[in-house]
Order: sequence, then C-alpha cells, then structure tokens
Amino acid sequence: MSGLGTRDIGHRVVVRHRIEGGLTDVIGVLEERAEDHLTVRHADSSSHRIELSAITASKPIPEMPLRSVDVEQLFLTTAPGRPAAETPHLAPIRLGSPAAEQLQEQGWIDAHPGRSDVLVMHTTLDHVNALPPYEVQLAERPDDSWYGVAFEGPVPAPARIVLEGAPKAVFATISVDGWPAAVGRGSMTGHWLGIDAVRVLPDHRGNGLATAVVQALARWAGSQGGRRTYVEVLESNLPAVTAYERLGYVEAYRYRYLVSPSQ
Repeated sequence: MSGLGTRDIGHRVVVRHRIEGGLTDVIGVLEERAEDHLTVRHADSSSHRIELSAITASKPIPEMPLRSVDVEQLFLTTAPGRPAAETPHLAPIRLGSPAAEQLQEQGWIDAHPGRSDVLVMHTTLDHVNALPPYEVQLAERPDDSWYGVAFEGPVPAPARIVLEGAPKAVFATISVDGWPAAVGRGSMTGHWLGIDAVRVLPDHRGNGLATAVVQALARWAGSQGGRRTYVEVLESNLPAVTAYERLGYVEAYRYRYLVSPSQ
C-alpha cells in the first residue's frame, strides 16, 4: 500500500512494487495519486501506472541535483540547433572567453551595442517535462500561422533557413478558441534539447502557455533520448528569465555577436 499522498504530486518519488517474477523500483515524479493507482513520470517522459495493491514500499526522495555543465561543450552544442544563414564577418562569442578577448583585441566590435546579453540557461529534462495543462500540437515543419505568432511584424528573411535548418527539430503550437496563441521550437543535438522561439500573443500572456510549450517540447525530447535542455533568452527579457528560473533553469554563460572591423 502506498504511503504517498496528493501532497507528493509533482515531487520525485521511488515506488517498489510487485511484477511478474519479483519486485521492481520506479523512480520519477509523481503525477497522479488516485484511489487505486499511482502514476509516476520517468526521466524519459514515459508514464508508469502502478496499482496500489502491487506496491510494497514508496517514499519521496530529494530533487535530482543539477549537474555542472561543460560550458565550452554547450557553446558548441547550440550551433547545430540553429544553423546560421551566413557566417562571414560575424561571430557569436561567449563573454569572458579567450576567443572573445582575442577578437576584441583585433578590433572586432559589438554588432548590436543597444541590445542586452543573450543568456544560455540549462537544466535537466526531468525538471521540465511535466504534463502540460494545455493541448500542445507538435509538427515537423512550421506553417505560416506558427511564424505569425513567433514574430511580431514581418518574418525576417533568414528566419525560415535558421529555424528549419536543424537536423532534428519540432515546432509546438497551442491554440485558443481555434487560433494559435503560443508557439515554440525544440531541436536535438546529442542528448541536449535546445528551446527557442517561445512566444505568446499579448492577450494570452500570464496563463501558463509558455510553460506548457516548454513542457511539451521536453516530453518530446525525452522520447528522442534527451537528458538535458538549454534555452537562449535576452537578459533584458525579465519575465522570460524569471519563468525559466522557476522551471529550474540556471545560467550557463552569456554571449554577444561581434562584427569584423572590415565590415
């Protein structure tokens, strides 16, 4: 019989239960505590229904600690997820890195002096792959309505090349009253899920749609072998930074674009 209650929903648990041939343990996040069963979400986004009558022991366990990240590896990982339309004379540079210092010594300057730093934040997939409270549609290719939400105003010319150029990507949409209201994009590089282009139309903000988009993308990534996730967000976008921090994301590094002095 399970000692877990509704107070434990959303927390990590371990459940030992009987199966044919013996006992087994399931470790994950408790999603449901019903009268006759539990539902536990594993790190790979799969859900396990366990009958209470089969449970021999269960208890909450501490949150999985966020492992340190290899910043250089993550910096290289982000590139295939959003391949550039052009590369000459323009470089994304991790602030404080030897490469940034060398280019600046050679006269390279800030390409967007009025724009804040871009933060790259990371966490483990298990922290963000809860079941979304909204229906989220996932597609291999975005349509015009997706782009209409992703961008305020005209879609930049390179956008389709950059966003659709990743080897493995998916595009999320939440519709309200039959119309797209929130979108986002996920791309896989190794075991990393990169999340970007998350935007909610102004009339629908504050209702948890952006969080639902992130959760749906994380669940998709779990089925693709994903284990960790990163997002890129402007430091000046305080609501987005705060929302990601609440989901468990922490800053890995920040970058800016430098432009060649010959340009």
